[in-house]
Amino acid sequence: MYKMQAAAAAGGEVSSAAVEEMQRVLMSEQQKNGKILMQVRFGSPYLSDVSHSIIVYFATKLNVSLCFEHDQLVVLTNELNERDNQIALLKKKETHFEQTIQERENLFKQDTMVRMQLGKRLEQVLMDKEEALDQLDALRVSTPQKEKPK
Repeated sequence: MYKMQAAAAAGGEVSSAAVEEMQRVLMSEQQKNGKILMQVRFGSPYLSDVSHSIIVYFATKLNVSLCFEHDQLVVLTNELNERDNQIALLKKKETHFEQTIQERENLFKQDTMVRMQLGKRLEQVLMDKEEALDQLDALRVSTPQKEKPK
């Protein structure tokens, strides 16, 4: 791997021999450990875009975990902070929606109670009306009606 860094620093690209050596080293390490950890300095002057692509390609092919340096950690930390902010915002929205749902449920309960009370009151008024009509009919029958003068 040091040959690859030296080649990248000298010529800006990695020779095929260095790539083959890297592949051989990675394969032997993978066979020893099952999964290896490889430190790579992304954004450093040692790695060109081509060598960066080669490292990432071999890392994915050989099941190698890449350990990023400081600049990548900053990016990942920023992304993590953004995700935390999104989570906090979503939790606030969830709380707001739960409160809205609870308010609607309470309003529905109150509405149901008022409807029941109004229904009972209407039933009582109709019964009172029937009773009053019955009393009126009884009064009309019991009292003789006087003829109206012409």
